[in-house]
Amino acid sequence: VKAEIETFRGLIKGDKDAAKKQLSKLKIALTTLASYPLGCSSTAEVNKDELYVIREALELATLFSVRAEDIPAFERHFSQVKPYYYDFKTLDPSTQEHLVLGLNLLRLLTQGRIAEFHTEVELMPVALHSNKFINHPIMLEQYLMEGNYSKIVSARSQSPDPAYDYFLDILLHTVREEIADCVEKAYPSLPTSAAQKMLFFTNGAEFSEFCAEREWTVDMSEVVHFAKKEEERLEIPSWQLISQSLSYAKELERIV
Repeated sequence: VKAEIETFRGLIKGDKDAAKKQLSKLKIALTTLASYPLGCSSTAEVNKDELYVIREALELATLFSVRAEDIPAFERHFSQVKPYYYDFKTLDPSTQEHLVLGLNLLRLLTQGRIAEFHTEVELMPVALHSNKFINHPIMLEQYLMEGNYSKIVSARSQSPDPAYDYFLDILLHTVREEIADCVEKAYPSLPTSAAQKMLFFTNGAEFSEFCAEREWTVDMSEVVHFAKKEEERLEIPSWQLISQSLSYAKELERIV
């Protein structure tokens, strides 16, 4: 199993397809261990050395899922490795533990799962909140609640690890979409420079691509015209409601 882990480790930053194939082999190799999966061991005590090996394999699988931009796989692998952080106090701490926990917090933030985010934070010792991998998503959540989008953008350049960049890009895109929704309702048009600044774009090509996605048009005067979305009208069936209310009133009179 250790040989399979080392092979997978060497492929993580290389060919994704080769790494996926090796990960499949690694998972098959893990099934040969008596301690995997948890709860399936027939022995009175699980083998501590095996737990270290399993934890390391699952951590690598979790980190690779981020590089492969596969969020469902990240969720699966994190749910598998999480018990090794909280349920086995006799194990020595993993060097990757804080990074993996921080990535999960960031993932929950990008998905808008704030209640689960706070639940995960509460599971951690308060002293751990100052760790750079944990503190970063905690501060991002605070900025989101404040509506302080400029600090979220600046936090992108203060990423504690390159693995955070994938989720940070998702979060930044979400923030831009929210700002764009507000801008469309507040203005019929804006100068390109103002719109670009408002949406925190420093790259003109990226801004043009964003405009195309939103079906915004830019005229020769460098003015952005926002696409007006038709508001859905909520029609209330008034006559039907009146008829039902009168019917209920008649039935009540009969009962009384």
